[in-house]
Amino acid sequence: MEVTSVLTWWQEAKAFFQEHIGEAVPQLENDAVRLQRFLDRDQDIVVCVLGQAAIGKSTLLNALVAGSETVLPAGGIGPLTALATQVRFSQEPYLRVRYKEVRQLHGVRLALEAELRRQGRVVEPASPEEAPDAQSPLALIETGDPGEPTADLPGEAEGRARGDGEGNAAEHRRTIDAERRKRVEELAQQVRQVVKGDQFAEASLEELVAGFRRVLGLDTPGLASLSEADDVRTRRAAIALASGRGGKSVLHSKASVGQNFAALLREHASGSLAPLIAEIEVGWPSDILKAGLVLVDLPGVGVASDRHRAVTSEFIRERARAIILVVDRSGPTDASVELIRDSGYWDRLLLSAGDAESDPCALLIAVSKTDEVAEEEHRGLPKEQRPRKRDILARLRPEMEERIRAQAAVGFAKLSDAETEDEVVRAARIGAGKALLESMRVFAVSATQYRDLKAADDDEDVRPFVRDPEDTGIPQLQGHLTQLASNHRADMASARDEVASRILRTASTYLDRTQTLWTENMRAAEEAVKLREELDRFLEPKCLELANREGAFREFLEGTATTRIDELVAKAQASAQEEVNGYLWGLRQLHWATLRATVTRGGAYVSNVGRRVDLAADVAQRFQEPMAAVWGQTLLRQVRTRTQAHGRALEDIVREICEWADQRSDTRVQKEVLAAQHKLIRDRVEQLGQVGREAVDELKDAIKRDLVQRIATPIRSACERFVARGDAYGPGVKRRVLDLFDELSRTAVREAAIPAAALLKARFAEVQLEILRALAEWGNPVQQAADAVVEREETRQRRSDAQRRTKVLHELEELRTCMPAAPQQLAA
Repeated sequence: MEVTSVLTWWQEAKAFFQEHIGEAVPQLENDAVRLQRFLDRDQDIVVCVLGQAAIGKSTLLNALVAGSETVLPAGGIGPLTALATQVRFSQEPYLRVRYKEVRQLHGVRLALEAELRRQGRVVEPASPEEAPDAQSPLALIETGDPGEPTADLPGEAEGRARGDGEGNAAEHRRTIDAERRKRVEELAQQVRQVVKGDQFAEASLEELVAGFRRVLGLDTPGLASLSEADDVRTRRAAIALASGRGGKSVLHSKASVGQNFAALLREHASGSLAPLIAEIEVGWPSDILKAGLVLVDLPGVGVASDRHRAVTSEFIRERARAIILVVDRSGPTDASVELIRDSGYWDRLLLSAGDAESDPCALLIAVSKTDEVAEEEHRGLPKEQRPRKRDILARLRPEMEERIRAQAAVGFAKLSDAETEDEVVRAARIGAGKALLESMRVFAVSATQYRDLKAADDDEDVRPFVRDPEDTGIPQLQGHLTQLASNHRADMASARDEVASRILRTASTYLDRTQTLWTENMRAAEEAVKLREELDRFLEPKCLELANREGAFREFLEGTATTRIDELVAKAQASAQEEVNGYLWGLRQLHWATLRATVTRGGAYVSNVGRRVDLAADVAQRFQEPMAAVWGQTLLRQVRTRTQAHGRALEDIVREICEWADQRSDTRVQKEVLAAQHKLIRDRVEQLGQVGREAVDELKDAIKRDLVQRIATPIRSACERFVARGDAYGPGVKRRVLDLFDELSRTAVREAAIPAAALLKARFAEVQLEILRALAEWGNPVQQAADAVVEREETRQRRSDAQRRTKVLHELEELRTCMPAAPQQLAA
């Protein structure tokens, strides 16, 4: 349905309604605003691809979208960037990029130049003109003076001067220097990619600084000269960076670039320009994307950047409608389970436990490289006993899908079965676990065999061992994604058309009633007076009942619910205390240098654990999880159910009034008016339920989007104070860090509860205002029903003017003539 025609009609009809049917305007305008929101809403169906680095995410995405062609160059530049690449439908292929802020890139340069000075080489400190407001991204790398390679770190002198506790000062110094070198090398790898085109290329630090200064448009006095190839590469990078200054997006279409499009795409996605990119979007003419599907290749687990978690969380918490978790033959690991938790997906399930339809997000597991498993098995058999590889693959795929499904159920049970003394949290976790497993589908796939099979017709040297695309599992995954997109788009269209239909239905009912009233003389004046007296006596207890119900509902929204926020935060706080204590206790086994890094750097990747440790974000996550569970199971559900119940109570009261009047109506006209009034209250109750659902969804979005950051702030502040005091350096650091953990276990949750409660109260106040505003604008439904039964004298007088009556009925008929067809009529 072209729902814009409904909005256009309403804007034209509004003046008539305001003059003659004023009580209808708030209800119709409320739905018109809602319909406009539907039209403004992002219609994309976002599917995020997650997994370990180098596990085959990009190869899988290429196979899904482009068959034998390359949309995203596979392999990437390793775990260096936190780049999320979006692929969406476009008839003409294009590449749209946004480059990083120049200030951020100057910070990288400053860090490398500081290291050069630390090594005793001549590099003049940066002038303010070269890098206004730029700061080194590495707190541990100090500028220092030339010839001072071991300059103290912030707070380190104080820590060493104390000389207390365990450990050896020399060992600490060596560890700190090793960490500095490691972090400098992380930055140098990115700059190598830009300057040399290869993150592992041989290059001196002086050479890298010279090349990167050229990329940033700066002179390179006294620095090493560049090779001809590096000179060309850095000049291209400088031109690219300059084209996107000020955060401007840069568009490259295949039509404008021609045969160089593939090379340009590779250069941005995984080549020399990749470290300079903040966002990248690719348009591609793929059938799977036509239904509005957008595939997002998220950074691999293990990315050496704090942005990884932020980028992943932004998409998963706020936008994803499905997640493809890419695993190898070993299936979901503990790191995969933690990724589901840390990305925000688990929180979404907890918030919607018991109401999964309010925030649908399916989990798909893609088992990559199954062809390699088939080939290994083929090689391991005696030659005379070897079946064909494709036969082995055909047998392995369903076996692998069944095994991975069972293994995933066991792995994710660590989340749903996590111990807690809180029954509400336990119930939410069980519900979230059930929803996860119900939505989960497993696909064993071979992206390379599918790619080669599609390319075989054009390249005789490509020899896949499969003969049918179905044997690769890719078409099955494509079909499931297409169906997900189709279902989601149909759901969005249905919700939109429901509102559009309600606008037309409500407006038509009001017009019917108005036409009847202006056409017919309902009752003689004396009869109307008598009926009004009887009606007033009947309405007295109904008005009292309505007042009591409205008072109770307002009290729930204004008082009880607000008080409940403090109660629920306290309840979630008790559960979170268990989670945080267990998490912090588990960190005690780590090496002292790693513990120190969790405080000074905000996180350190711990290879033997298989996941990144980020003290503030991890503690915040363990606070938010029971918070989401408690809120989803209690207040959010109560707001929905109480709003719906209040609407049904209003409908019951109006129905009783109409039934009372119907028994006293002796004309067809009166019965039509009463029937119309009943229709109107049903539409209003339906709208009120939608207002409640949308308000709760907005509150839920705020929790998903903002709560972790609010909670993490006091944790980070405690760590910053720890470093500022010098406690992160010098002998005895492990004991001091453990003391900090003890303090955090006692205070972090308590302090986090304060900003959490403030956020939730502020957001709930918006929910409360939206619901109460809708009720206030609609007016008194009992009085409106009574006026429909017996008109007031002033209304009767207004209709007594024959000339005015003719004009009103003419305008009304014109509105009817241009009213759009309802969605179901168009569909028919």
